Amino acid sequence: MTCSACGTLVPEGARFCPECGQRLVAAPDERRLVSVLMADLVGYTALAEAADPEQVKRLVDDCFERVLGDVTTFGGRLDKIVGDEVVAVFGTPVTHEDDAERAVRAALRMQETVAAVSRELEVPVQMRIGVNTGEVLVGAMRAGGDATVTGDVVNTAQRLETLAGPGEVVVGPATHAATRDAIEYETLGSLPVKGREEPVAAFRAIRALAPPGRRRQRGPTPFVGRTEELDALRHLLGMALRRRRAQFVLLVGDAGVGKSRLASEVASHARDALGARVRHRRTDRRRDARARRDRERRGGTYHDRVVAHWAEACARFRSGDGDARAPVEAAHAIATGTDAPLEHAIGAHVRALVLEALGTDDAAAVRADADRQLAELGIVGDGWSRLFAVALARDGG
Repeated sequence: MTCSACGTLVPEGARFCPECGQRLVAAPDERRLVSVLMADLVGYTALAEAADPEQVKRLVDDCFERVLGDVTTFGGRLDKIVGDEVVAVFGTPVTHEDDAERAVRAALRMQETVAAVSRELEVPVQMRIGVNTGEVLVGAMRAGGDATVTGDVVNTAQRLETLAGPGEVVVGPATHAATRDAIEYETLGSLPVKGREEPVAAFRAIRALAPPGRRRQRGPTPFVGRTEELDALRHLLGMALRRRRAQFVLLVGDAGVGKSRLASEVASHARDALGARVRHRRTDRRRDARARRDRERRGGTYHDRVVAHWAEACARFRSGDGDARAPVEAAHAIATGTDAPLEHAIGAHVRALVLEALGTDDAAAVRADADRQLAELGIVGDGWSRLFAVALARDGG
């Protein structure tokens, strides 16, 4: 068997060409809900007519390389490049619950990037972008080539692109409905487009209303279903409150099944019925992984180093042979070096416990500062951490 792309002989049963990486086995077609972004360089034809082909290629290469960086930054992937037009897809092969928002944010960032390239190269180049959301078929053509997206959503995205002016981003109704809480829009009305009998509602994206990843406020829509799951989580909240012990819950499911809404309902119950202070954030896995690697390069994870210093302090305190304060101060320095207020508060609290046991002159001031940090986080009482410190002293960590 030979590779259709480079002609290299490949082993029998190989899925990819060992020489060029071409896929040899067609992936099955699948329906996906995606957001399609189509971008077109304005003024490309006139530039290609007047300039040298090498100059045109360098300009297009530089521009597309930078705007595609914006696409990948927001979780999209390049589908194809046709002349001066870029097609990008958000929602395949990896799906996010906010793919439509990611696509519009990427489009706005791409306009900023193209404007910067135009200023740097002193070339009057602009871009117009259309974004549309809906169901497509993802798969490769039997005639050859990589997997691509097909369907009316793609055609409509191209029509929306033609409605956009230079430097503008125009989106369809489905994209607008999914992103109107995060993006400011100007309504363009229902506009006739080529190849469609019915006009298409179009909206011009103006700017983002909040930073990426900010959780949007949801409207007061009724919560339907998931009764058993909600009851189980409420039970865990009550048990955590009664026993004063933390509970860890991981919600797992496909995008769009209601994980965020279920978590929101649980948070509302904790805040309204139990009087809890609710804190939440979206996890940036890449950022967390980088931070973890950085901590490990510095000599182990945060908790490994802090607990080691606390255990050393407890051992010195029990034996009476050494200065127990030194390792406590080392642990506290690590805690205050993080960007997590809870870690700061725990480090200050354990430091106060040990200094109180040692009877140092500054123990009262350290205790007051620790109580202030805990109170700011809504943590009242110190039984949980005192119990931890006693256990650590008894077992040596």
